[in-house]
Amino acid sequence: MSYARPMQELQVINDDVMGGRSRSKLLPTATGLLFEGEVSLSNGGGFASFRAPLRLPPDVVALQIAVRGDDRRYRFVLRTDEDSGTALYQAPFVAPRTWTMLRFVSGDFVARFRGRLVIAPPLRLADVRAFGLLIGEGQSGPFRVELELPRAG
Repeated sequence: MSYARPMQELQVINDDVMGGRSRSKLLPTATGLLFEGEVSLSNGGGFASFRAPLRLPPDVVALQIAVRGDDRRYRFVLRTDEDSGTALYQAPFVAPRTWTMLRFVSGDFVARFRGRLVIAPPLRLADVRAFGLLIGEGQSGPFRVELELPRAG
């Protein structure tokens, strides 16, 4: 597995791409990343997210990720290509206040495009090229979640 550690390779994507007013930032930690900010529902907004490159071994059957957060709902997001016009695979989770190891298999993910469920090929974890987190679903206000980088598990 390889992870892109340089912060310039990580990308924050908030609702401001559509006129919203949510804001977020991504900071490196000793073991992973801190993702924090504030989601605003004003001006048609309502989400904050980030994405980072990720390569997995060809025989991977599951991903593990340690998280600690604010008891809010997030989505673990996987991309299989760089095309912005293709589906993202998303698995929901709640970020508990204590460090917790989460485990995801390909069946945990559903395909979405711009927030809507879509029909897409089943996710093959070996095809993943990027991962990220997203907070939305009408949750406004400040958020904060720490995570270790995903690993095969």
